[in-house]
Amino acid sequence: PMELVDHIEVILGPGSVLYGSNAMLGVINVVTKRAKDFDGYHAVLSSELPGSVRGSLALGRGFELLGERGEAVVSVEYRRADGPALHYGTQQYGEDAVTGEPRRFAFGGPGTGVWGGAAGDALGSEVPVVHGRLSLGDFSLTARAASFRRSVPHSWGNFDDPGSYERDRWLTLDARYDTDLSTGLDLSLRAYGDVYDYLQNARSAAAESCLDGQLEGCVYRLYGASRWAGLESILKYDWFHDARFVTLAGVDARGRFVKAIEEYLDAATEDSTPGIDLAPRWERTVGAYLEQTLRPFAWLGLNAGARLDWDEGFGTNLSPRLAASLSPWDGGTLKAIYATAFRAPTAYERYYADPLAVIAAPDLVPERVRSAEFAVEQRLGAQRLTIGLFRSWWSEMVVFGLASPEELAAAQASGQLDPSLTEAYRYRNVASLENYGANLGVEGSFL
Repeated sequence: PMELVDHIEVILGPGSVLYGSNAMLGVINVVTKRAKDFDGYHAVLSSELPGSVRGSLALGRGFELLGERGEAVVSVEYRRADGPALHYGTQQYGEDAVTGEPRRFAFGGPGTGVWGGAAGDALGSEVPVVHGRLSLGDFSLTARAASFRRSVPHSWGNFDDPGSYERDRWLTLDARYDTDLSTGLDLSLRAYGDVYDYLQNARSAAAESCLDGQLEGCVYRLYGASRWAGLESILKYDWFHDARFVTLAGVDARGRFVKAIEEYLDAATEDSTPGIDLAPRWERTVGAYLEQTLRPFAWLGLNAGARLDWDEGFGTNLSPRLAASLSPWDGGTLKAIYATAFRAPTAYERYYADPLAVIAAPDLVPERVRSAEFAVEQRLGAQRLTIGLFRSWWSEMVVFGLASPEELAAAQASGQLDPSLTEAYRYRNVASLENYGANLGVEGSFL
């Protein structure tokens, strides 16, 4: 809920590894307000006429318990949007490959073979959210539950069908304990658990989009679920108690679970025919990281870090990072950064399959990136000028494309694909990218 947000931290590069072992671009931490800054009841009702409404009710309270100072913040929010309509240019599709009649893009009545027009449900969505945080002394507990249901006006099936939608649901728990073990030595312990599920419900009146025998159309459903839990510990030591030489070390161990079920329901009989049933998969990951900051002089700052990740599905990956900041003249700063990172393919990219279209790709490997950046910053009173150069090298990028004839034949021979198909798709590691450029920034204030 927006009223509860104090600030948002965007941490770039693999040197910042507070949440997750596979960050390619960075980490986003949404920091909520303290109870002392959010005391009392807060109610909000807003709307963008005619079809959008958002309401929230929040409470912040501080208290004393067992001689410790505590606080509680909780918020409930509901958002709903119904439009506005979007207009899609009409497309002459033609005949249904199975029935030979003009393809139907809606239930009821004969097919027209034409896709497109006005989509009144194009931007429909519904988002309830509950968020709460409780702290007492050095201990804090955060919980969040949310659901996001949205319309799908242009899926593979019917056009602007109100019964076609996608839905995500989350439940997150995070317990944290922060304490000072001694002068300069800080310990942070964190236990977390997350529950997520996904549902795609797509209706099609066209027989060619459905399984054999479903001549009156079908309802395609894909259900996916994942669970993960972990423990993280971080030690931070300020050697000289003046922030000139600080060492940070941490370990994050987690287990994760994923499952998916796909089915096609006959629109006439409501009989279900399974497409895929991905057996539950359990995987473990461990990430260990070390970061050293050094400021030997007021005009020089150095930062070196590395993270070593072990993933049960992808082996070991090392992500180092180096950064330096130099201030050789008054108001001027030179910055240089080199970093590496990787992104493990998602369970969807590896395991999703559809007997009418998609081959699973369990052999995918992680995407990787190396980046370098150099910047010059000059301050002149309240004005600041920044000039920067950057370059990134990406490899093993995951893309979605046509399967080769050999892959198509092998999938059909093993029973993964319908034998009548002449083409299918799959994910694969094939792409590389080079990204480079310059940026110029001017920031200032007057009066």
